[in-house]
Formats: sequence, structure tokens, C-alpha cells
Amino acid sequence: MIKTIFLLTILSINFAVAQKFDGNAKKFTFLRNAEELNIEYDYSNFGVGKFQTEQAYVTKKVNDLNKKDPSRGALWKTKWEGDRDNRFEPNFQELFNKHLDGNLRAEEGLATAKYTLIVKTTYVEPGFHAVMVRKNAHINVGFIFVESANRSNVLGKIKMTKAPGRGSMGTDYDTGYRIEEAYAKAGKEFGKLLIKSKVF
Repeated sequence: MIKTIFLLTILSINFAVAQKFDGNAKKFTFLRNAEELNIEYDYSNFGVGKFQTEQAYVTKKVNDLNKKDPSRGALWKTKWEGDRDNRFEPNFQELFNKHLDGNLRAEEGLATAKYTLIVKTTYVEPGFHAVMVRKNAHINVGFIFVESANRSNVLGKIKMTKAPGRGSMGTDYDTGYRIEEAYAKAGKEFGKLLIKSKVF
């Protein structure tokens, strides 16, 4: 009986997360004649886990780590911030492009692109993996298309909630790796959605 309850608890943690889109991607037909798309990432205001702001989460994490070793907090913070450039963004871009099926090239820093996609992170669940007990990571993001030359001209928006992140082999003990997989999933599913919506 106890084993059954334990297994059900693990299953409920692992499979409760399923991504969902809120908005109509079929309206993004302005992409039809585009050959390239600039990508930008916005982390200006998002919650993490039970914390309403990233700053509150980072402060608590750094303080807790420093109690064990005064050097650990700063090292963790550097990695937390560096994972955006080193892991999250490259994986989003790679999977997004892969599932666009060559309809256009999407890349950060494309100054000549007529349109810009702003990937705005609004929430991050870091998850955890403690041997027999785990909780998948997931992210909520907003996809905002604007005219590159006139950022006030918003051409379309759509939200994605609970893009899940976990390692396929169950070895995702690293928080950054779990979140990296969530950004990869977001890129994959958004690319597939654009193709499915026949905007090209």
C-alpha cells in the first residue's frame, strides 16, 4: 500500500505538466514573405517557483548556499545568470529553427530582419531531482512579434504555459539542464505551431 502511494506521488509530480498555448497563431501571416526573423529575449520581470520575483529567489538561494560555504552563493549566481546565454537561448533557437522546416531563419542579432520575435519569460519552475523524488521544471513565456524598425508596432502575441523540462534519461540533477530542456521544448512546440497554423 505504501509503495503504491509512493509511486502515485512520483507519477503525479512527473506528468502533471503539459504545455498549452493561449492565442491564435494563424494571424501571424505577416511571416509568410519573411526570410529571416530577429530574436530577442526578455527576462525583465518573472517569478521563480514560489517567489514572485527572480531577485527574491536568487537572494534566498545565495544566502542558503553561503551558510554552507561562503563562496558557493556567488558561484551559483554566476551560473544561474550565465545559463541564459550559454544554454537557454541557444537551445530555444536551435529547436525553433529545426521545426520551422526552413521557412525562415530565426536568430538573435539579425539587424536586417524586418520582424523581431521577443521571447518574454514570465515564470520559471526550476523543479528538482532528489534520486527517487522529482519535479519537472517548466516555463511560461510570451511570444511577441514586433516590427524591428518600430517596436511600438506589435504585430501579434501568443502565450505558452508550462513548457516542460526534464532529461530524457532521468539524469537531470542540474537545475540549469532542466530549465534548458524547457526552453528547447518551447522552441520546438512554437515552431511546430507556426507550421501547423499554415502561416507560411
